[in-house]
Amino acid sequence: MNKKLAKTILAVTITSMAVIIVSLEIFNKEDYKLIDINGNKEEIEDMVVAYQERQGLYKTTQVNISKDNIDVENYCKEMPRNLSLSSFNKNNRDVLETAYYEEGSYKDDKSIINIQVDIDYDYYKLDTKKIKYEAYIKEKDLETNKTIEKIISLESNFEYHQDADIWNFAAPIKYNGEVYLAMTSTMKSSTTDEVEDDSKTGCFIEIYKLDMKNKTSQIIFSERVSEPSQEYNINGVFVNKNSFYFIKEIRDKNEINVKSELLEYDLETKKLTSIEMFKDDLYYKDFNDLSYESRNSDVSGRSPFRYQLEDNKVNFIKNIYDSSKKEINIYINTMDLETKNIIYDNEKYTIKLDNPSFKYKIEDVNNYGIRKFRNINDKLYIVLSAYSDGNSIISPTSSTNYLFIVDEETKETVYIGELPKEKGEYENISILKEDEL
Repeated sequence: MNKKLAKTILAVTITSMAVIIVSLEIFNKEDYKLIDINGNKEEIEDMVVAYQERQGLYKTTQVNISKDNIDVENYCKEMPRNLSLSSFNKNNRDVLETAYYEEGSYKDDKSIINIQVDIDYDYYKLDTKKIKYEAYIKEKDLETNKTIEKIISLESNFEYHQDADIWNFAAPIKYNGEVYLAMTSTMKSSTTDEVEDDSKTGCFIEIYKLDMKNKTSQIIFSERVSEPSQEYNINGVFVNKNSFYFIKEIRDKNEINVKSELLEYDLETKKLTSIEMFKDDLYYKDFNDLSYESRNSDVSGRSPFRYQLEDNKVNFIKNIYDSSKKEINIYINTMDLETKNIIYDNEKYTIKLDNPSFKYKIEDVNNYGIRKFRNINDKLYIVLSAYSDGNSIISPTSSTNYLFIVDEETKETVYIGELPKEKGEYENISILKEDEL
């Protein structure tokens, strides 16, 4: 009798727990909603907005939002913060987990390569004036799933100045069976005083050929790409086909406006060339035309340079937030990397942020407002951050994100939706095709 009673109690307990767990999961999923603010969510088409929330130490939830459904996956595999949530990245997380950014790795049909580069600080103790790096390389064969790991030293041709700050971008390419690495170094004075020798600061580009078998490196190209009379910055490096591309921003010290320049190093020709960039006249005119109140506001101003690759095209994006008009102006320049033709030159899109249905405050505070951007399907898909209470988007009391979809031809905002309120740390916001997810 006692044995039967014990079994009955156990069965009831297990059933009750299962019902509770299922009920909690259903309740949790119903709590994630896409609220239509303006337009029809059919405008989302075949795209998905995906993100992960880190809720404490042990729980990561992934939310996938399409026009027809919201899929919530609890206790999912956490992805590195700088990568999109595509199935390719998830399947190759073991190689990409140290990637600084999406474009900093190399992918083709046969392999994937990720390289993390760090300064070799022990080398400085030798009182050398040269810079030395350590490249941590992971290469995965996509047919066998076999991964090899190497550490290769990289010695720069350029001297390091003790009063200079240095930061880098790096990206690999596999060309004719050999691995090449592009390194950019930007060195600036770390003190209020100018560095005595301007030749030791500036923007530098070096291309290395890596011998994976013998773990050695050889510099095949090395050049300074800035002048002492300029303020400078290399804002990114990406790869396409057999070429490295470098985004350089320069400003003559007696000028106000920053000039953008795209440099290409072609591994076939072994030459570095400058590609004619776009005119930023409209962008700077609009900024200079901002009201005094807007220009001196803590939340108005110019954005950092962004770029987004789409097949063989690259979109360069800048934006200006005008606090007095409650609008963000987005400027897009698009180039075909195969033909080097400019498709869009300073195309301007205006997004109004004064809709009374917004429950949260949208401001491009310190340019953190735009969380994600993608130009696809002849539309602009933009995720903007918003907050309530609190003093800023950086330390809000409550926050969420809005999805804006803009028609590329008419420049009209065809859809606005409020994404689910943040329950934890909102990371890896991705705008993906359904087949990419």
